[in-house]
Amino acid sequence: MSEEIAAASKEISSSAEVASGNTQQVAAVAEQQLATMEEMKRTSQSLRELVQELNELIRQF
Repeated sequence: MSEEIAAASKEISSSAEVASGNTQQVAAVAEQQLATMEEMKRTSQSLRELVQELNELIRQF
């Protein structure tokens, strides 16, 4: 009986370690995705500014 409890405890511990590793991977991916989205936002704002400048230049003609 105690062997079964020990085996089950070991299995639970192993599963918890795997879950912890997976959680860390998900957190890292989410952080990377956030950084990418922030870069996209900056790029979009820069592009918007360029479009406004171009429109102003076109109006001068």
